[in-house]
Amino acid sequence: MNEWTKRYFDEAYLRRWHLGQPDERIQKNAVFLLEQLGIGQGNALLDVGCGQGRYSLAFAKSGVKVTGLDASHVLISEAKRLAQEMGLSVDWVLGDMRKIPFQSQFDGVTSIDAFGFFEDDSDNQKALLQMAEALKPEARLVMAIVNGVRILNNFRQFDREERKGFTIKIKRHLLSNRKAMRESLCFIDSDGESRYERYQRLFSAEELSELAKSAGLLTRDVFGGFSAVQFDPDLSEKIVLVAEKAGNAAGGR
Repeated sequence: MNEWTKRYFDEAYLRRWHLGQPDERIQKNAVFLLEQLGIGQGNALLDVGCGQGRYSLAFAKSGVKVTGLDASHVLISEAKRLAQEMGLSVDWVLGDMRKIPFQSQFDGVTSIDAFGFFEDDSDNQKALLQMAEALKPEARLVMAIVNGVRILNNFRQFDREERKGFTIKIKRHLLSNRKAMRESLCFIDSDGESRYERYQRLFSAEELSELAKSAGLLTRDVFGGFSAVQFDPDLSEKIVLVAEKAGNAAGGR
């Protein structure tokens, strides 16, 4: 991880999004994602950028054999704690999505709100190629990210989030090519202020599909969320891309 990602994901993320066990909504979303992957009980799934493990645990609850990979030891530790609470077995791996240590092993790969945080596009491309490499031939990837077009069309320079015991002030600016934004976050509580940065690549559905194609993945569908609602570039908050690896094991290399 680079400096901003390490500080944000190790120090700020759980303060901002300490969500606990997967709730009914997450479980329902997970069922939809498994349907798009075409897998179920007993199949092997890799959840890339699993964070605190909510989706990994929801998949495991459905009987899937889950491996959750994330670069933050803090978030992996929280995921392990939640798994123990729920009595679920998940193989947690501390690792970089640009160097996934698996080859053609999984019946499905997911990446939920975890893609596009590298400032160099070649790193984002490398991460997607690694996800493709981890898939068995003809297996599928489902990736969910924010809809960059909608963010650009409704850009908010300032935001404020209220949390129990503290406030987060957010200032955003677009980079020169309008394909990414940088956020400055100020956490304010009784002890003072803590400041963090966050970078996010703003992909369109077309860009994401082209990136998947370059990794040997053929787009099968694009949804506007965790249901069978087709993607609308102006209205959909998320891009949920379903892509399939070529039947030839060497596809995408």
